[in-house]
Amino acid sequence: MATQKPEQATTLTQMLQESLQKVDSIRLVAREAGVHHASLLRFLRGERTLRLDKAEALMDYFGIRVHRDENKQEGK
Repeated sequence: MATQKPEQATTLTQMLQESLQKVDSIRLVAREAGVHHASLLRFLRGERTLRLDKAEALMDYFGIRVHRDENKQEGK
């Protein structure tokens, strides 16, 4: 009998990179979200990470929201 692997959650990095891949203009996103376009290009290529404030600006731009799973035990 085959066992099923638990479903792996999509990371914030994956969500932001997928959202950026779908846009027509990285420059437009950069301008409207207040993030330098070169930083977005490096992030998209996996060369760099984003500062938390820049990630939050992109989350706001794309309408990405996160929630805490209250059923998870903290620290485990």
